[in-house]
Amino acid sequence: MLATPFAAPALAQEGTLTMGLSVTPSSFDPQLGALGSDETYYSHVYDALFMRSPNLQPVPKLATGYTLVDDLTWEIDLREGVTFHDGSAFDADDVLFTLERLPTVEGSDGLNTEKMAPITNVEVLSPHKIRVTTDVPVPNFISQLFTIFIISDELDPGVTTADFNDGTAAIGTGPYRFVEWRQGEEVVLEANEDYFDGAPAFERVVLREMPNDGSRVAALLAGDVDFIDAVPPLDVGRLRDADGVSVVSGPSARVIFIQFQSDPAPHPDVTDASGTPLDPNPLSVPGVRQALAAAVDQDLIADRIMDGLATPATQAVPAGFLGHADDLEDAAGDAAAMLAEAGYPDGFALTLSCPNDRYVNDAAICQAVGQMFTRAGVQTTVDTMPRSAYFTPMREGEFGAWMLGWGNSQGHAGSVLPSVFRSGGSWNGGTLIDAADPMIDESIAVMDTDARGEAMAEAMRLLSSEAAYVPLHAQAVIVALREGLDYTIMADETSLAVNVTTTD
Repeated sequence: MLATPFAAPALAQEGTLTMGLSVTPSSFDPQLGALGSDETYYSHVYDALFMRSPNLQPVPKLATGYTLVDDLTWEIDLREGVTFHDGSAFDADDVLFTLERLPTVEGSDGLNTEKMAPITNVEVLSPHKIRVTTDVPVPNFISQLFTIFIISDELDPGVTTADFNDGTAAIGTGPYRFVEWRQGEEVVLEANEDYFDGAPAFERVVLREMPNDGSRVAALLAGDVDFIDAVPPLDVGRLRDADGVSVVSGPSARVIFIQFQSDPAPHPDVTDASGTPLDPNPLSVPGVRQALAAAVDQDLIADRIMDGLATPATQAVPAGFLGHADDLEDAAGDAAAMLAEAGYPDGFALTLSCPNDRYVNDAAICQAVGQMFTRAGVQTTVDTMPRSAYFTPMREGEFGAWMLGWGNSQGHAGSVLPSVFRSGGSWNGGTLIDAADPMIDESIAVMDTDARGEAMAEAMRLLSSEAAYVPLHAQAVIVALREGLDYTIMADETSLAVNVTTTD
């Protein structure tokens, strides 16, 4: 079905860029969380010391460079001549204030706190130089800083998330100034004409919260927005055929996978036919997890549900990333026979929990996986819910099996391994592989890059042999724009107004 052709008018409002975004912000407190969905919004208002290039390499922002003094000591040079949106000057005290507040933020998702946990001391050497000391080697320290957005030490030490959300404290050094956030509707920003990296191209940016795929596509075709992200693969052809619209795509670093609650204790999502939780939990048995992994057809999901706009995955980081094990293959075998061999010839009942507004085609993917599990002999009920209701119970271990997508936004496996697969990781919802813990800890502390990559790959091999999770695919980043605009794709899937350019 083709879209109705239309004559593309000028931008929605002269000097204004309106972006229809699939993700909604949790907050405008940049220390509350480190989800990619929140970072999309934070990156417009705040800067970090180092940020990502489109291919996820470090780019100096509020820092100009660094020196690794020894395995535990980093000295970072800070940019001079930068001001916050309220006119106050940026210096080392702002970095110190940011790092000191970070672990105190109530309701934090823990990701940034986890990244900065090895820091034992931050010393201000001069107004534009700091020394950071850690208690263990942190080879990836610079990329860990990507999501540590700097706030001003002019703020009250007791500043709250509510103060950021109403704009009182939403004062960064970024390319756009916060104007207002109508929660559930849109964020309005205005250009920071004094931005140290050059004034942004658009005088005003409206980030419209549009988690519904159909609504975003319709809004672009109607001329209500100038840009949409997370274009559903099945709509790509339609948009490419529409007059006045262009589609831009590129590879994503995000891998989608299914995880299992592998604690042997009975779990309410893993039951017999009558609904009674099984003791022990069958998902604690490696052979059961291996059977479920073998039941999943990644190629079918990539081809049919993602319409070919995804790459089947064998592990939680894409090929080419440090820590990717090149020799891993998809699980294979007769899933029903493997289930019987593991001690469950009659199967069991399972609830698979998934978001329905976070990842591309997430609900449809989970329905397909549920059907595959059921065909193998595990009667699976798929329970989908909005992301706002999903991630807290997921992280607290309330699900028996669940979907997660990891952005790998640091460009290596040093994020997903400790955060998702290490016991006690901030995003580990109950995947417990004891042998992996020391291997993960050791791998991410290796200073030599090649040796660290191989050590992380070995941890990936162990997780695969234990079927700790079922990797599905790496998404593609797909955006669509009005005629006269172009976009530079970010592999971390953030949608940034500064990446939108005019072609006229």
